[in-house]
Amino acid sequence: MLHVRKPALVVLDVNMPDMDGLTVLRTIKEHDELKDVPVAMYSADTQPATREEATRLGAVDYLLKGSSGFDVLVTHICKLAGEPDGPA
Repeated sequence: MLHVRKPALVVLDVNMPDMDGLTVLRTIKEHDELKDVPVAMYSADTQPATREEATRLGAVDYLLKGSSGFDVLVTHICKLAGEPDGPA
């Protein structure tokens, strides 16, 4: 689907059914036409190794569910999408 309509950004959880978020992130960054799409992780996974792997793979942000409220998530998404003033 990402090839059909290139997104402005992607938000992934580490723990997803079928394919985990790190695998999706790796797949996105392996494709030349998608590698410039910013990817943010929003996950309950607090393991430092997971955060480090996400950063190594090209994630531009890693927010923790529970400690980062929805308003923080929205603010980060708007900033990454080029909307620094927040949602319209």
